[in-house]
Amino acid sequence: MRGIRIVLIAAIALGAAGMAGAAGPMVLTSDGDLYSADTRNHQVVLTARYADGTVSELFVPQSAAAVEDTLQVGVDEITGAVYVMWQKWTGMDARLRMAGYLDGTWIGPRTFAGGDGTAAYNPEMLIHRSVTRIVEETDPDVEPVVSEFSTTFLHIVWWSQVSEDDPGLATYAAVELNTNGMPQWKDMQPIELYDLLPWGVGCFEFEAGDNLRHPKLFVDPQSAKPHVFATDLANCHFQ
Repeated sequence: MRGIRIVLIAAIALGAAGMAGAAGPMVLTSDGDLYSADTRNHQVVLTARYADGTVSELFVPQSAAAVEDTLQVGVDEITGAVYVMWQKWTGMDARLRMAGYLDGTWIGPRTFAGGDGTAAYNPEMLIHRSVTRIVEETDPDVEPVVSEFSTTFLHIVWWSQVSEDDPGLATYAAVELNTNGMPQWKDMQPIELYDLLPWGVGCFEFEAGDNLRHPKLFVDPQSAKPHVFATDLANCHFQ
């Protein structure tokens, strides 16, 4: 990696238009159910406050040593599955874990980044349903045939480091959810975000702070496509 000299911002469009559910430590569904996560007695707790006024609390299995300010909750409104993501430990031991609550049963948790000699931290996720419509016109006097194909993805970004001296870089991955809401982890292919299309040039001599190591996910209001917003500390230009 080259020396740190700049803040590089990357915004990348991902996938086709569709509907999205932003994640954070709490999320509100279209039905009015509120899900939130916090830590108690060194364990992650998922709290569901349903629209009918009932409240339930669930301890996430194997969630010890979670860093509380990294907790993320997301809901797939098609299947009703709830996902909880967190960072375990800090420093070069940091790794990312995710558990899902499907039909009253916990799946996972699974460590999907870090724990292999590298550090992974500052995670964020976004659930997005990509919809593609194909219109087939066979006869001008007949209504066209419209076919619709849709897939739901867990979009995830985080910061990766290979050593304490490495400034690190943002990493992105998309995990497909099957029709039951089960993440297809075996197909996940992380992408390191650097050397993307430049937006401009702006070099400054400074020490990069931790605030620059927080990649973000958002949905563009015009295109309805998810985007990732991150910094590249290895190059001297905006992208």
